Amino acid sequence: MTDFIFSRTIQAETDILQNWIDSPSVNKWIYIDNWSEYYAAVSNAPGYFLYSVYCDNRLTAHIAAELVDSSAHISLIVDPERQRKGFGQAVLSAMIKHSEILFGKIDS
Repeated sequence: MTDFIFSRTIQAETDILQNWIDSPSVNKWIYIDNWSEYYAAVSNAPGYFLYSVYCDNRLTAHIAAELVDSSAHISLIVDPERQRKGFGQAVLSAMIKHSEILFGKIDS
């Protein structure tokens, strides 16, 4: 598996993410009725972070994180075509390794 590139999610990616959300393997865990509306509601909200994760120039995963006090509530969605291939675990490991860069310092 190659390196991951984390970038702030942009509006143009919401159609792809909506397709993932509509997949039964994702929908049973995370349900967002309208990804475009969700993006508009939280993309600039304080304490929220939306990251698109690319691998081999392909959108591979999405991370939504809400920082609350000294903890983070994280949702991870992996492209349904790449599920069960180790991407989720690898993305979480990379996210943890680079968490201070992605989310800033979280005071404990």
